[in-house]
Amino acid sequence: MDHYNLYTCPTVGCTVVKGVNKSSVVVLQPAVGVSPTISYSLGLTSSVAVTAVDKTGNESGLSNQASLPTGTDTLAPASPTNLTVK
Repeated sequence: MDHYNLYTCPTVGCTVVKGVNKSSVVVLQPAVGVSPTISYSLGLTSSVAVTAVDKTGNESGLSNQASLPTGTDTLAPASPTNLTVK
């Protein structure tokens, strides 16, 4: 396994189609046993699916399709800790 291709559809409920809705995002395969993470901006309305691509370019079928959560991020990040001055 080399990487994942991300396919998107612009609205919730639409159907992601392999080869049609491919985004420019390529998610690299992390270390063995680690799940890849895809970040996105809150407020987007989109459905997504991924395919796996091996080192020779063979691409799998689409994963299950998922809808991105909608809404606005209202939680502040945790306060930084362990500040030191030298």
